[in-house]
Amino acid sequence: MRRLVSGWNENRVAHEFTTTVRVRYAETDAMGWVYYGCYFVYFEIGRTELMRELGRPYSEIEKNGTRLPVVSTGCHFLAGARYDDLLRIVTRASVLSAYRLRFDYRIFSSEKMLCEGFTEHCFVNQDGGLAKVPRDLVETLGPR
Repeated sequence: MRRLVSGWNENRVAHEFTTTVRVRYAETDAMGWVYYGCYFVYFEIGRTELMRELGRPYSEIEKNGTRLPVVSTGCHFLAGARYDDLLRIVTRASVLSAYRLRFDYRIFSSEKMLCEGFTEHCFVNQDGGLAKVPRDLVETLGPR
């Protein structure tokens, strides 16, 4: 069995959220396939909607003076999507350390998995210095 880039583990219970997005024409390349960089935008959509579902939208986190820059990312592509395909973005979140969060993603078209990837984020304050993951977010994302 091939090991993919994400930390997806079917046996681990994680906070998971699914959202959908339809491929727009502007997201396709000259060959008619979704441009690879757009998958990272789809990851952002999944991550943003998961945080909103957990009651912690990015706007609230930013109002509290912290940001979540991406510090590491990866994606393994299995198949492509085309204009007007309806994509299902499945996102899982976990706390890596006192300063870092990880999101794992799987994107599907129909039942076919197109890619699997991850993003890791650190918390920073308004001055760009490291900040701890807020305690309530740790509790929200802790093991279930």
